[in-house]
Amino acid sequence: MELSQLKSEQLEAYLDSLTPKGAEFLVRQVERDRLMGGSTFPHETVLAKARAVLQESNSANEGQPDAEEWFCRPFQDLLTDDIREKKQKGRILRQSVGPVWSWLNDELAFDVIPPLVADLSEAILDEDAALESDLSVQLYDICARELQTALQRIRPNSKPYYRLAGHLGSERILEDAREIGECMNCARSLLAFRARTPSSITELQAEDVELYVHLYREFEAQFKDNGYLPAMTLYNRFVRPSDFLTVVRAVAGSEEARLVQNHPIGTVCDVILHDMEIARDEARERILSQAELLSIQAALAEFRSLASALDDSFEIDPKDMWGTRLISLRTSLSAVIRDQISAAPRLVKAALFRKRAKDRNLSRKVVDVQQPLPDERKVAEAEFAVQLLMTVRPYLSQLTINADYSRIKAQVEQFVEVISERLLQDIREGTAEERNFAEASLTAAGQLVSIVFGQDEGELYLRRGRAAMKPAAPTQTR
Repeated sequence: MELSQLKSEQLEAYLDSLTPKGAEFLVRQVERDRLMGGSTFPHETVLAKARAVLQESNSANEGQPDAEEWFCRPFQDLLTDDIREKKQKGRILRQSVGPVWSWLNDELAFDVIPPLVADLSEAILDEDAALESDLSVQLYDICARELQTALQRIRPNSKPYYRLAGHLGSERILEDAREIGECMNCARSLLAFRARTPSSITELQAEDVELYVHLYREFEAQFKDNGYLPAMTLYNRFVRPSDFLTVVRAVAGSEEARLVQNHPIGTVCDVILHDMEIARDEARERILSQAELLSIQAALAEFRSLASALDDSFEIDPKDMWGTRLISLRTSLSAVIRDQISAAPRLVKAALFRKRAKDRNLSRKVVDVQQPLPDERKVAEAEFAVQLLMTVRPYLSQLTINADYSRIKAQVEQFVEVISERLLQDIREGTAEERNFAEASLTAAGQLVSIVFGQDEGELYLRRGRAAMKPAAPTQTR
C-alpha cells in the first residue's frame, strides 16, 4: 500500500504516539486485514512500529511476576480496559483486579495469603517449578473459597450489596469479583486449557476444530455452568473471529442463533456483540474528534470483522435478541458517519471556493467575500470529511449508508473536480486577488484530488498548477 508524503508523515506521527494497548489493538487488526487479503493498512509499516512499541513495553516490565500477576493468570483472557458501569459476563475490568486482590489480602484471607505469597515468590526466585505450581494452586483454591463465602449471600439491589459495592469502589468491581471467584474455582482446569492451546491461532484446520471441541467438552463436563470460560480463552487467541465461531458452531451443534443463544458457549457471542459496541463507540469518538484516520480505520475494521463473522456464521432473525442488537449497532454507527460525510461537499466549497469580484458569465457584479487566503481550519475540516468518506468505503457492507454514500461521493467528486479546475483557471487568467487565493489553495486542492481520485491524479494536478504559476515566456519581436 503506497502512501503520499503527507499521509506517510501523518501515519508516522500517529504511530509515534501509540500506547502499548493501542499497539496491541492495531497489530490484531493489521494481521486480520492481511490474512483476508485486504489493503486497509500499510501492513509492514504498521506492524514494525506497533511491535516495536510492544517489545519496548515488555522490556520495561521484565522481571519476576508479582503476586497480583499470578492472581490474574486464570482469568487473564477475560481482562479488558473498557470502563463501563454495566458488567458484561465474560469480561473483567483490569482496574477491578487491584481492589479485589486487596480485599482478599487485607480482609478476607489476611492471615493466609501474605505468607503464601512470600513462599510463592521464593519458589519463583529459586526456579522451583514444582513448588511454584503447588503454591499457586493453593493460592487459587484459597481465593475461590474466600470469594465464594463472602459473596454467596450478597444479593443484587440489597443493602449489603450496595454497602459492599461502596467498600470495593463500585458495583462493577463487585460483579467482577463474583466472576473472578468463578474463575478461581476452576483455575487449574483453565490454566491447563490455556497451556494446550496456541497463544495466537491464525489458521484453522478440520482437526483443530475437533481438538478445541474436545478440550471444551472436557472442561464443560467438570464445570458445566462455566463452559464459557475456556471459550473466552479461545476467542482471544483467534486472529479471525469467523474461525473462532466455526468452533462455536461445532460445540453448539447448530447454526441457528436461537439455539446457540441458549447454549453455555453462547455467552461468548454476547461478548462479541459487546466488543462491537466498544468498536462502535471508539469509532464514533474518533470520528467526532477528527482523530488520525488510521485509528478510525482500526475501529471500523474491528466492527466489520466481528459483525461479518456473526452474519456469516449464524442464521440470525432480525427480530431476535442478537438481530436487534446488530441492527441497532449498525444504525447508530452509520448515523454518525452519515452526519460527517454529508458535510463534505459543503466543506470542500467553503475551503476552496471563492466568489469572484465579477462573475464573467453575468453582467451584474456579485458581492466579493473578501477571502484573500484559504482558511486553514476550513481546509482541515474539508480534508478530514473527504478522507473519512473514502475511508469508510471498505466497511459499507456492515453499515446502512450505501445509498447516501453513493450520492455524497458523486457530489464530492464533482465539487473537487470543478473547484480544482477553477483554481487553475484563476492562476492563469484571474485578477491578482483571485490568483493569490488560487496559488495559496493549490496544495490543499492537490491533496483533495489525491484523496478522491488517487495519488497519481493529485501529483499530475500539482504539476499542472506549478506550470500555470510560471510566468509566460516573453514574445520575441523582429
